[in-house]
Amino acid sequence: MGWIDDILRKDHRACEQCGLGPTHVYDPMETDEEIVEGTPLCNTCLPARLAADLTAFRGKGLLFEPALGPVSLVFVPLDQSNWTEASKGAVRHALDGMGQQCQDCRRPGRFLWVAAERDANLWDEDWPAALV
Repeated sequence: MGWIDDILRKDHRACEQCGLGPTHVYDPMETDEEIVEGTPLCNTCLPARLAADLTAFRGKGLLFEPALGPVSLVFVPLDQSNWTEASKGAVRHALDGMGQQCQDCRRPGRFLWVAAERDANLWDEDWPAALV
């Protein structure tokens, strides 16, 4: 339903990089009360920003396949997430079980792709449950 919000919005967001109409909000800040919008990026500028941030990241992470749900891309450090301890345990287990090498390039593996079912509607606590 987020796309309906964008259509009805009077002030359409413009991409922070090139000024074109964005379709994604990148890395919004989440507080206890609300989600504060992050950087609006279009389909052209998003991959470059995402690639730069993932390359600069030195830890391990899960990449959840885009699904229905929030219309923004968010990095959530595990120790700062509001997930239950069981969910955090599932994430740790998935990261610990990850292969040592990337399946494509054979460099050290750092990211695990988590597939979502077609038309999955995943929100907050639903993401770790998608690991099962």
